[in-house]
Amino acid sequence: GNYTLAISDSVIPINRVKLEANSGSYPNFVFIDSVKSEYLSDLGYVNFPVMLGIVGYRVPFVSQDLKNRQYHIESIEQLKEYSLIQGRGWLDTDILRDNGFEVHTGNHIKGLYHMVANERGNFFPVGAHQVPKISKNLSQVDYLAVDEKIALYYPLPRFVFTSKSNVELSERIEQGFKIAYQDGSLITLWQ
Repeated sequence: GNYTLAISDSVIPINRVKLEANSGSYPNFVFIDSVKSEYLSDLGYVNFPVMLGIVGYRVPFVSQDLKNRQYHIESIEQLKEYSLIQGRGWLDTDILRDNGFEVHTGNHIKGLYHMVANERGNFFPVGAHQVPKISKNLSQVDYLAVDEKIALYYPLPRFVFTSKSNVELSERIEQGFKIAYQDGSLITLWQ
């Protein structure tokens, strides 16, 4: 059926979106984030990986100096000899630490790129879909490079979340995603 999609100009910090979704201040408020157990228990959600799983494919940024040293990593155990950089409070941080990696964290995204460029950690894995935009936007960060040898993968689905009371909206969005996936239009749009 017919619908109107309105995107707010307001930027709501990610730590507030759960509160806003349940507050009722915005009708049919939805947001997209990685699946967290607290979201699944406290919010309504669309049971469909809206980013089609690409967020779990991670490509690291590295310092140009480290890249020039021609390191050779052929196994996960060899990668664990290096340290990784992630944002404080990110799910990635917990996933990587739980799998035996040494992870350095920071609060500000731009600072994380400077951390890796200055070798205060060896690799900063980001979503593969983010690499072109980040590379363009951070061209002014000296000694920053994309690693072309390593890619990580761990399941990190992103769902659409909303208030638990938005059952009809959740079902409608989920049905729409499934129809678009089955008829191929979602894949065409994604590509």
